Amino acid sequence: MTRVDFYVLRSHDEHSRLLTACRLIHKAFTQGLRVHVYTQDEAQTEALDRLLWSFRQDAFIPHTRDPASADEWVCLHHQQPPQHPTAVLLNLAVQRAPFAVHIPRIMHIVNEAPEIRASGREYYRFYRDQGCELNHYPLES
Repeated sequence: MTRVDFYVLRSHDEHSRLLTACRLIHKAFTQGLRVHVYTQDEAQTEALDRLLWSFRQDAFIPHTRDPASADEWVCLHHQQPPQHPTAVLLNLAVQRAPFAVHIPRIMHIVNEAPEIRASGREYYRFYRDQGCELNHYPLES
């Protein structure tokens, strides 16, 4: 059964959302899990790419923007599905990743921005109807 985790921030700030993404990616990476981050668009992919290099002084997360690369365990992309078995999908996009049902764990970071909050509610209903295990984690911004 697919596990879907919703991390809920009490802010509208996209930067806080991306920092939370970095923390979640770091945690999964240190657990030896392959992570695919499905971003909204090229601009978000670029912003997250830059942030992953600098969000913590003591954290190094090697990553790629090429889903075909087998060398890196973290991939960022706004269109392509993972090309290798992936343990975790972090979906930052408003639209649902069409390949999500094939990944054992899915994470969404929801904040108070109207479009993000609405898509989070839609995701929740969809995954509930699919019989997925749903978890909700309120976070401080």
